[in-house]
Amino acid sequence: MVDRVLERLLAATRWHPLIVAVLAGAIALPMLGWSGLSRSEGHRAIPGWAMLERGDFLRVELFEATYVRKPPGMPWAVAAASAVFGENEFAARLPSALGFIGMSVLVWWFARRWFGARWGLAAGAAQALMPAMWPWARAAEIEGLHAGMTQAAALLVIDLCRPRSADAPRSGLTGLWPGLGLGLALSAMVALKG
Repeated sequence: MVDRVLERLLAATRWHPLIVAVLAGAIALPMLGWSGLSRSEGHRAIPGWAMLERGDFLRVELFEATYVRKPPGMPWAVAAASAVFGENEFAARLPSALGFIGMSVLVWWFARRWFGARWGLAAGAAQALMPAMWPWARAAEIEGLHAGMTQAAALLVIDLCRPRSADAPRSGLTGLWPGLGLGLALSAMVALKG
């Protein structure tokens, strides 16, 4: 019975991105706000909360002093999540968790495009199950979102540079989309970590 259900899920490729997202979400989202902020999480969360309270999203402050050590990308993400979920640990860590889920789905998409549906599912699941990424996925730190944007840029560069056969059908990223995506990923990298 279970074998048949798994076979059907693997055969129904339209469910693959959802499977990857659920798997990554099952790792990143449970008990995201269960403990207080630790290490340098406060350096990311407090400026985001200050932005939200002041309504000024251009000035980054930490303890009422201008904070210019890092770009405003992570505080912006924390402020956006906190606008929806309140000023708490869950909202501070949610951007990293969503970045981790997005990374896994992005790997699925490119691997499916390059190698086929089953390899796409395998690659997306492998990304979600990579233990080295789990701490970043569950912390209010810059590294998780920055790694996701770096990965997106790298995958887009590979996609742009990979050879295509003349008889291969054109699908997926065409025209200006790869360049636009690469520009957005690089801009986000700079906004997050400089």
